[in-house]
Amino acid sequence: FVDIVGFSRIAAGVTPLKVMDMLQNLFSRFDLLCEKHGVQKLDTVGDAYIACALDDDDDENNREDDNGKSRALCCLNLAKD
Repeated sequence: FVDIVGFSRIAAGVTPLKVMDMLQNLFSRFDLLCEKHGVQKLDTVGDAYIACALDDDDDENNREDDNGKSRALCCLNLAKD
């Protein structure tokens, strides 16, 4: 889950078109990072971007004894980028 800190303050100081351009640019970058790291985008709501790392039955790194560690690492690696 990503939420832009101070979004209301930022949006109040620029035109609606600038706000939409900023969100489009930012969310497009998140889309690319999700694809790169195997994270599934779920939705965007206002200035929030919602995504999660889902189980992939075809992924050999996704083992039953993994307890979600590989999915958590996908999200952490995305955040680092």
